[in-house]
This record gives sequence, structure tokens and C-alpha cells, in this order.
Amino acid sequence: MGIFRLFIFGIAMGASIAPAKTAAGMDVQDVQEYWKKTAKYEIKPSMKEAKVGKWQVRLTAEGSKWLSKYNKVKGFAGKVAPNEDAGTTDPSQLTWEQWVKSRIAFDRWEAADLCRAKNKEAGGSALPPQDGIAPISPGPCPAELMLQIGDAPKFAAAVVPHVHEVVFEDGTKIALEDNPAMRSNYTYYRFPQGVNTEGTQLTQLDPKTVDTLFETANLNGSIQRVMCAISPLEGGFDSFNTYDTGFVSVGFIQFASLAEGKGSLGELMGAYKTRDPFTFDSDFRRYGIDVTFDNYLSVVNLGSGKIVTGSEAAMEIIEDKRLAAVFVRAGRLSNSFRVSQLQVARNNYYPADDKVKFAGRSVVISDIIRSEAGMATLMDRKVNTGNLSLLSRVCAETFEAKKLTDPMDLGDYESQIISRMKWRKSFLGDKGLSQPAASQ
Repeated sequence: MGIFRLFIFGIAMGASIAPAKTAAGMDVQDVQEYWKKTAKYEIKPSMKEAKVGKWQVRLTAEGSKWLSKYNKVKGFAGKVAPNEDAGTTDPSQLTWEQWVKSRIAFDRWEAADLCRAKNKEAGGSALPPQDGIAPISPGPCPAELMLQIGDAPKFAAAVVPHVHEVVFEDGTKIALEDNPAMRSNYTYYRFPQGVNTEGTQLTQLDPKTVDTLFETANLNGSIQRVMCAISPLEGGFDSFNTYDTGFVSVGFIQFASLAEGKGSLGELMGAYKTRDPFTFDSDFRRYGIDVTFDNYLSVVNLGSGKIVTGSEAAMEIIEDKRLAAVFVRAGRLSNSFRVSQLQVARNNYYPADDKVKFAGRSVVISDIIRSEAGMATLMDRKVNTGNLSLLSRVCAETFEAKKLTDPMDLGDYESQIISRMKWRKSFLGDKGLSQPAASQ
């Protein structure tokens, strides 16, 4: 879309009151013409097909959802980091746990056998025979567990993953594989048609480039060190996934659209469009991706030409890998998009200015958590769970246990507080971050 049409569109948007989730005025014909005549899109075999065969074993989305309910029944809802496995809260659950583990192993063995048979039929390479003895079926789901969350579905299936390769007009090539491999008991998997790419972590980029990005975003060196420490847990500016409960997740801290097609990703896109509308147009709108004034995703269905918004837009991005590739390209090439990621991450997830409330008191977090290791710990939890609710309880318990009278004195026990706030990784001892002073 030309600059003149963008200008007219901006005037129209400023002069009228649009209803919630109104789709932006993208030039649908231009978008469709681009994807038909300029960009190249191919669906290719899995990157691992030559090694393990066309048919491969994957966790099922239905099984993952059931496992999520199972964790809630055990009392682990929101209490287990996604890179860890939940255990049990009391001995009565041991029978359940053994049955679930046995059933997962049995389902994966069956799925692997089916893959071998299908690969042989297809004339391709079959996986080698499985080691050990075939597991015995554990039988039906325990009655009490079935009563609470229903019968367990199959936890594994034989699938055929594909690589979706998109080549843009400038030669940028993006390859995304569907049916990503998950841990056998992963609880957040929802969309087998989804894709995933880890991108390039901030610590792997050219240091001068990273310094310039943070300077442009007006973020100091301490914030830079904290965010770079978080990046390996989330990804890079060009990270992207559409397989889990975040629906569409983008960038170095995985800004997510969630089911409504808005979330922190919508906020990121809205902030970027406001800050740098012309580069936003170059990175997104000309390819069929936009955001409404109230931060709902809005995209063109590249087949029908219909503009869909919100939850429909999120599903369209999950289904159409060409739209997915646009986000990866922007994260890889656009410094302006990268700067917007940094600024929104600072505003939404950096915890220094948040307040923690306990025992009738309200304290700014930076008054008691003073180290970069502490900030990284809290940011990790806030990014991944969306809140720091546990911090109030930890501070209240520490305040009482140490018989303190001044909330500021909690800073003397920062290392103990941070140890209890750990989520996916402990940053205590990280040589790249300042550390808490020794506790009294």
C-alpha cells in the first residue's frame, strides 16, 4: 500500500469511532497478488525424514490436554514450569502416576510400530527395531481418575510432519516444520498443524547490534543483561510458535495472542504500528497482517480474501504458514520490530516498578530486589506465568519469620526470597548478572 493511501487511512481512523475489533483497511487485492505471483511457497518432507522415516511418533493434542487436567487434579495447576515434570502431592496418587506413565509408554510403542509399518509400505526407510520388550497394556484408566477428568485418549500417534518453505521477494527463506516433537508428557500442546522455530537468542547476535537495539529502545545496561539472560528460555526476536496454549507466540519473550487473538502479541503489534507505522506497513500490512486500534490481530485469508479478526485471525495464522513466516522474517530482519519488542517487554514484564503487597503494606519491588539475578528470576516467572502473586506470600512469610518491622529490610534476605521465586532457571550464581548481598 502506498504512502498516500496509508495517510488517507490514518485520517479516516482518527476521524471516526470504530466498533471493537474493527478490521484495518488492508489492500486485499495487492496482498493476494503478492502471494500468488511474487512469493514462493512449497511444502516439503520433514527435515528428519531421511533419517527416521516419513511417519514419525508425536504426542497427541488430546493427550496433552488430558495431562493438563491430570496435573490440576493432582494440585499442580500453575505450579510447575513447562520445562519440568509434575510429581505427586500425596501417596494416594502414586497408583495414578504409575498408570499414566505406563499408558504413555504403551501408546508410544504402538505408535512407533505403526510408523515402521507405514514407512515400509511407503517404500521409505523404517525405524530400527525398538530396544527392550514391548510394554504390556496397563488396562483401563483408574476409576476415580476417570470420574474426575474422563477416560484418557491416545497419548501418541503416527504422523507425517512437513516443512513449509516460504521465500520472500528479497530472497529471505523461512522454513517451518509442523507437528513439532514434544516431551511425551508435555501439557501445553494443542495444535499439531502448528509450527515452531527457536530463532536466534539475543546472546548469539552480534554484541554491537544488541547494544544499539537496547540504546534505541532507551533501556540501560542492567535491563539489557537481565533480558539477555531471559532470552535462552524464550527464544530470539525471530522466535515463533503456533503449537501451544499461547496460540500465536512471537519474539524473544514469546508475546502471545492467546485464544482471543489479542494478548501481549496484540499489544506489541499495536505499539509497533503506533511508533513506526511506515515500517510496520513494510513488515506486516503489505503481506496481509495488521492490528486493530484496540489491539486485536487482523489478517487476510489469502484464499478467500476475507479479512478476519481476533480469534479467527489467530487461527488463520496457525493454519496458513505463509502468514507465520511473515513474523519470523520481521524478527530476523527488522530492527524497528526488534526495538518494539524490547520496549513492550520492559513496560509489561520487567518487574522493577511493580509493587508487592503483604501485611497491609505496599512496597516497590526494586526497593527489596536489588540484584540483576533477582530481576531475572522475577521476570522469568512473570513472562511465563503472567503474574508474581507468589511474591506477596514469600515476602509476608519472610517478614514474619525474621521479625522485621521495616519492609525495606527484606532486601537483606533477597537471596532467600529469590530462591523461593525460581521458576524455570536459577539465576543465583550467574556470573553475567549482579548477585544479592549475603543474607544476614
